[in-house]
Formats: sequence, structure tokens, C-alpha cells
Amino acid sequence: MDKTQTPYISVIMPVYNTGKFIAAALESVINQSLENIEIVLVNDGSTDNSGDIITLYKSRDSRIVVVDQDNSGLSVARNSGMKKATGEYIYFMDSDDLIEPSTLLSCYEFAVKEGLDVVCFDAKAFFNDDWASESSFIFDYSRKDLLPQGVYNGKDFLSLLVFGNGYKASVCLYIAKRELTQGLSLSFFKGIYHEDELFTPQLLLNAQKVGYLPSPFFKRRIRHGSIMQTAFSPKNLRSYMVVVDELCKSHLIHPDDRHITDKIVIDILNVVSYRTSSLIVKERVSLFKFLIKRRLFTRIDIKNLLVLLFPVLIRIKKIFKK
Repeated sequence: MDKTQTPYISVIMPVYNTGKFIAAALESVINQSLENIEIVLVNDGSTDNSGDIITLYKSRDSRIVVVDQDNSGLSVARNSGMKKATGEYIYFMDSDDLIEPSTLLSCYEFAVKEGLDVVCFDAKAFFNDDWASESSFIFDYSRKDLLPQGVYNGKDFLSLLVFGNGYKASVCLYIAKRELTQGLSLSFFKGIYHEDELFTPQLLLNAQKVGYLPSPFFKRRIRHGSIMQTAFSPKNLRSYMVVVDELCKSHLIHPDDRHITDKIVIDILNVVSYRTSSLIVKERVSLFKFLIKRRLFTRIDIKNLLVLLFPVLIRIKKIFKK
């Protein structure tokens, strides 16, 4: 890459103890058909061999930029990457996932042709070779049956997805114009899980033009021990409550768009209410009080409320399924 030329896309990849997977992730980025890219690797205090692998790849490819920091979590790592990135567009990718070779070229050409703020695409999930779980839920990342390839206003696009039950918040499904994120001072909320649930709605609601490509460019790895596959915990619950509070008060969301974020909030709370069956009484009570205080209690599906109040129903359901 010509150092005097602005990268078309900056790929921001936080890294934390993914030594088994980061080489494959990096290879999938390095071998993209779009060559004028920047690869920002944020080593978030890894204690395995991830740092050595990063150093090796940096010595081989001048497009790689490395940020070393103490372990601070995914949100801080992504924010550090955003500050370092210089590309026209930015893309967030996890260090254990993959992208198809034509991903960045297809997205960039589409973005330039249509003058897009954001490009959205689909994904497929795959099990890691040494681990599979029948109980793991593989998300359906395809939206091609919901809406055609095309260009949309950001608010309309988000509304179509949310009310069509095809919305996915994962930032790994979006490439965004860096100028837009800078103008909004958009960043990831620190210290929580599920930060994408807050970041993505604010991004899309402020995008004038969003393009959709119905191609499964992104490959999400499902592996034991990842955040995606760990049991629902008190931190999951608290994080979702933060997301709901922040969505409800964000200055980046116009009052006319509140019907969209309200639907997102209710969808989140329905999922959370159902998943609290694994938590102790104290945690479930905290959610119950949260729903009452924010006048959201009556908007939760009755079956999810029953699980929140009587988690034994889940165990009974599992018994009858056997």
C-alpha cells in the first residue's frame, strides 16, 4: 500500500488471547482482493501468544498497524482502533472470525458508486473444528428474504429490519464511513457486554444512505468459551439494562425515531426476561424492578414474564421435551 494514499477501508480488530484463531482471521483480511486497506490490530493485554503472532504478521505486511494496551475490554479496544484508523471507511472484525476474499472490494465499490454512509451484508456461522454443541443457537444472519439488495435511508432501513424481525446489531455486519462516526462522536460504551446493541442503532439512524448486499461475507466462528456462547450471567443482565437506559436517553436518536428504538428495547427485554431463568432470585428481582420503574413491565410478552417470575417453568419444559 502506498503510504501517501488514504486507505479505502480500515479493518479494526481487537485481540485478546485468540492465539489459536488470529492467524486465520488475519489471513482472511490480508488476502482481500481490495489491497488498499489498513489493518489496525489492538492487542488488549493478551497473555497468550497472540502478541507474538501480531508481531510476526506486522513484520510481513506494512498495512498492519498495532496498538498495545492493558486489558480494558472490547469496547475500549474498538475505541482505540477507531482513534488510530485513517481509512475512508471502517470495519470492525473479531480476531476469531473470517471474511470472504471479495468482502471489502464488493462493499467499497458499492459504497463509492452509491455514495453510501454504511454498507450492510449478511453472514454465516460455523462451529470451531474442535467443538460443537447441539444446544448452541446458530443465528440466522440472512436478510435477503426480507428486503432486496439496494440503497435505503438509514432510518427506513433500520425500521424495515426491526419490524420485519431481521435486525442484527453485530457491527461485524456493517462497514461505516469514518467521517460519519467522527461527526457523531460515536463510540462503544465501556465496561459492558452487548455494546453493539447500542452502537448500531445510533449509527443507522444517523446514516443518510445505507446499502444492503445480500451476501454472507462474514463468517462467525462459534467456539467454546467465547462471549457469544457463555451462559447468561449477571453481567449480561446489567449490560442489557445499561443498553436499554442509554437507548432511551441517547441524544443521537431523534424523537420521531423513538418508535424504532422502542421496538428494539422491547425485543431486547423479551429475550433477557426469558434468559434470566439461570440467574439467582436477587438478579431476577433487579430486572423486575427495572421493568416496573421504567414502565416497561406491561409490554413484555406474558410467557417471558412467567419465566422471569417462575424460572422452574423452563426446567419443566425441558423435561417434557425429552
